[in-house]
Amino acid sequence: MQNVLASAQVQGKLKKQANPTELANYLFLCYSGLQVVVQTNIDQQKLVKKVRQSVEALPWV
Repeated sequence: MQNVLASAQVQGKLKKQANPTELANYLFLCYSGLQVVVQTNIDQQKLVKKVRQSVEALPWV
């Protein structure tokens, strides 16, 4: 994941000041949390909203 994010940064898809290692850790944490939350029978619309918020938090250009 870190390599993918570093490549996106080189391509200008992520801000130059973004830290690919920290972003990879953030995404892993979000993914791990989702694995737990999905098992709680959360409303699908609420889940999708939270996933979108997690992605929107990334430092896109």
